[in-house]
Amino acid sequence: MHIPIEVCEQIIDYCWGTKPWRYDDHATLWACALTCRSWYPRSHTLLYRNIVLTSGESLDRLTLSLFARQENGRLVQQLRIRPKPGSKNMHTWVGIVPLRLFKMLTNMHTLSLMHVSTYLIRSSEFHLGYSQFKTVHTLSLRFVSFTSFADFSRFICNFPALRNLQLTPVPVSRNDPEIMHDVRRGPRLHSLRLGDLAISSDGRALINYVNWMLLSSSPGSIKSIVFRITTDDLVITRDVKRSVGMMLKKCGPILEDLTLDFTVNEEWTRNDGVFTFERNTGLRSVQLELTGGVLQEGHIRWLAQLFHSLPSAPLERITVRFTFQTSARGVRNTSSESWGTLTSAMTRSTFGRLGEAKMHCVTADSSLTASLDLLSPTSRPMILEAPLKQNLPI
Repeated sequence: MHIPIEVCEQIIDYCWGTKPWRYDDHATLWACALTCRSWYPRSHTLLYRNIVLTSGESLDRLTLSLFARQENGRLVQQLRIRPKPGSKNMHTWVGIVPLRLFKMLTNMHTLSLMHVSTYLIRSSEFHLGYSQFKTVHTLSLRFVSFTSFADFSRFICNFPALRNLQLTPVPVSRNDPEIMHDVRRGPRLHSLRLGDLAISSDGRALINYVNWMLLSSSPGSIKSIVFRITTDDLVITRDVKRSVGMMLKKCGPILEDLTLDFTVNEEWTRNDGVFTFERNTGLRSVQLELTGGVLQEGHIRWLAQLFHSLPSAPLERITVRFTFQTSARGVRNTSSESWGTLTSAMTRSTFGRLGEAKMHCVTADSSLTASLDLLSPTSRPMILEAPLKQNLPI
């Protein structure tokens, strides 16, 4: 039986991570490359498309490989630097990565650093080296430690083509040195114009990053925002809410996709006009993931007011997910009238392009897991008085 090469190449693609459940199976790709002559081109291309460096030895092997066949450098699109836990001389090899590779990685567009500390890396060489990656438009930093906030800002501004920034910072403590919170306008910050911004952090870190972002030109160009916030401190929540609200106002009608994940408390639901959608008239997608203790009427009314604050928008998709520690009985104590108000706010006639509007309600003890498609012709108002089985549509 002869299988067309196009089918074989699609099978090989699964090993590179084109599907969410598989990501960069280099061992399988290597085996595919050695299977037969027809499988080699596709497997070889994918092997170099996404490079992972975990030690100085892996950097040496990659350097020798690219020197042997420099055309392989043009195949590299993503470079991930992820030192092994306890890696020796990390401050040495991480700092020289760009000096070894920048001339050969001419088509690289994505750079990821994870669990890297810059404290022992000479600052001038570090910044000068990474600034050579002129083609990088997507940067991901996960748990990367910088000596100061100014050092972080300088690193971000090293990439003139940067459009997509993803941050998962080291948690910020109130006991950190002041230099870690000193947010100032850097000399090249005015040239930073992002299109996509994703931050997953505690509240204190988010405040610093948003204040820094507001000093740049990015709010006028950002089309997608993802904020995942972990904080329960009411004092911090007030400042977090203000920072997020200012960011949304600055983005204005340019913003198209918004995802917010945070813990709802009395500060978030306070009707003070700090946090609204009134200026985001270009929104196409809104996803809210709300976590809390006890689901209250105030949460539902606040959410309805939030959607009412948006006069009109080309919304195509709305998803709201409630996850509360309360039991199913606590959820059913909320009135169907408040749920109906929220439903009407989410499906107003001014959202003429709306193609998907869904609500999910989950309790921590799994006594209630319910979903509602607000646009389904068979849907009915959110009434949670009768017992519900898990995963049963409302």
